Amino acid sequence: MPKEMQSELQPIRILQAIQAGLGHHQAGRLPEAERFYQQVLQDDPNNPDALHLLGVIAHQVGKNEIAVQLLDRAVSVKPDYAEAFSNRGNALQALGRYTEALASYDRALGIGPDYMEAFYNRGNALHALKRHDEALASYDRALAIRPDYAEASSNRGLVLHELKRYAEALASYDRALAIKPDYADALSNRGNALQELNRYAEALGSYERSLLFKPESAGALYNRGLALQKLGRHEDALASYDRALAIRPDYVEALSDRGLALAGIKRYAEALASQDRALAIKPDSAEVLTNRGNVLQELACHGEALASYDRALALKPGFAEALSNRGLALQALKRHAEALASYDRALAIKPEYAEAHWNVSLCLLILGDFERGWEEYEW
Repeated sequence: MPKEMQSELQPIRILQAIQAGLGHHQAGRLPEAERFYQQVLQDDPNNPDALHLLGVIAHQVGKNEIAVQLLDRAVSVKPDYAEAFSNRGNALQALGRYTEALASYDRALGIGPDYMEAFYNRGNALHALKRHDEALASYDRALAIRPDYAEASSNRGLVLHELKRYAEALASYDRALAIKPDYADALSNRGNALQELNRYAEALGSYERSLLFKPESAGALYNRGLALQKLGRHEDALASYDRALAIRPDYVEALSDRGLALAGIKRYAEALASQDRALAIKPDSAEVLTNRGNVLQELACHGEALASYDRALALKPGFAEALSNRGLALQALKRHAEALASYDRALAIKPEYAEAHWNVSLCLLILGDFERGWEEYEW
């Protein structure tokens, strides 16, 4: 074939290979798609579309360093390639390089100001960077372009949750679920918001709906256990934690709260063993050390409980729960003045902490200091 005709056919062959690759790609046949994209690069080593799509595949299979390299090549050839900049941001985000990811999304939006996916992914990067207000604004921009974007509504709820705006978070999850009723993650996160609002029975229902669609979610099973525990259903909570641990044996929070469920049914030796398993995995967890202290208190090992609370507070000095429970251990050891000081520290951190107020009142009753109980601790 004459060279002139070969050069005329080359763009057609490249286009056909790209289209064939996309067909496989969209059907999830990634190795087949990759072969077609590589075929394009044999004809045109700097083809930006093939480089971009190979970068997308690399990201999809977890090879994010390679993805960034391929996407860098794509945007160097085609500097106005908004989609490649956005997908480059996704690969960087997967590598935990959130500031660089944010810059890549901003480049994409500089080229395509209404690029909805870039606004959504930019919101995710800002969320990871704890820039909550900016993350909300980015999700809102995505939702202004596409109001039925369930993922943006759900992730917006996560940011609101972190800001302790639980009722607004719940509304955002409900909006996502109105669009996508089988959205398991939104159902699970909705349960978390309901727990924060002390609506435990509704939270339980939300977790159970989530598990219908995603039965192997260790997180939903763990949070279901928390709701059951709040409802006083310790045996059921224990079963839920055990299901979570069957999926994820190193789930520290599930092991620790499993210990509390065991303590709730007076299986204290097993409860302590569960706390110790959690602590072996994560020895610097203030939460686990506090829960371990709580179990030790049930075993009347008040000195050991005090030591566990002190270890927790060395790691997390502002941990109000540890301070309040430390006061209980000191009170059991008849060190009442120190107990009151520990409660006072807890209340300085968390003034509305009802349990700490109650513990102060009990301690003052023991000491006969009724006047302080009524004048200083109004609740």
